[in-house]
Amino acid sequence: MALTFKEHTGNGSNKVFDYPFPVYKTEDIKVALNGVTQSTGYTATTSPANLTFTTAPASGVLVRVYRDTEVDSAKAVFAAGSSIRAADLNNNQDQLLYAVQEEQNQRDWLQEISLDDDVKIKLGN
Repeated sequence: MALTFKEHTGNGSNKVFDYPFPVYKTEDIKVALNGVTQSTGYTATTSPANLTFTTAPASGVLVRVYRDTEVDSAKAVFAAGSSIRAADLNNNQDQLLYAVQEEQNQRDWLQEISLDDDVKIKLGN
C-alpha cells in the first residue's frame, strides 16, 4: 500500500518536516497538529519535499503531513477533435490513483481508533 502521510513529533525548535509521497501541487499537502488540520502557519514545497512552519510545533506535538489530492476537476479535459496526449492521460490516471491511495490510508488510520462502549461520537462536516 502506498504511503500518503508521514508523522513526526515536534520538539519546539524544528520547523522543517519532510514527506515521502508524490504530489501534483503544494496545495495538496496538508498538515495536522495533534489531529487538528491547519490552514495557515506553514509553507509546503515539492522539491525538496518539505513542509516548513512559521513557528516550530511544541515539544511532543504530533505533526502529521499528508496528501489530500483535489479531485473536483480532472487534471486534463479532452475535447472532440483534439489530440490526446499520453502525459494528459497519465496525469488523470495518477490523480485518481492518488485519491484512492488516500482513501485507503484514511480507512486504515480510522481502524486504529478504539473507544469505550459508552462513548458517543457526533459526526459533522
